[in-house]
Amino acid sequence: MDAVEFAPTDVDRCRPPGPTVGTTAAAARSMLLPVGGDWYLIALDEALEVIVDPVATELPGAPAVLLGVVNVRGAIVPLLDTARLLGAGRLGPCTTAVVVDTDWGAAALAGSAPVTGVPRDALTAAGPPQAFGVPWRVDGRAVVRLDIAGLVTPTNIAGRH
Repeated sequence: MDAVEFAPTDVDRCRPPGPTVGTTAAAARSMLLPVGGDWYLIALDEALEVIVDPVATELPGAPAVLLGVVNVRGAIVPLLDTARLLGAGRLGPCTTAVVVDTDWGAAALAGSAPVTGVPRDALTAAGPPQAFGVPWRVDGRAVVRLDIAGLVTPTNIAGRH
């Protein structure tokens, strides 16, 4: 498994002083995570690391949303099927994962293609907050900026089939 880590200077430079989910500052410092045919924004201040081709160890009897666990620099981190968390079916092959910080510790959100950085001038607000985030447009394409705290919860992990 190859990991791409954000250098501390890059993360510090990209961290705003506490923007909210819907602000331009929060979305302007984001990356796109592809999940099937859809794209989701994840704020850089919530992303700890990007893993290319994660190798997960499956856990028998685990909820379907839990693809397994991955070793991230010695820490055992759950790899979650982002599509199932969003109620959009099953992800399929996982080629990328973004390790995010949650209220319950680190978790990896699985993606179906490499992540992409988002230039500031490519973002346009597209509407009010939805169930798991705020809609935006990136170069004309509809995306949702994920609300990690609202998405990665024990209830969502246990209840998504």
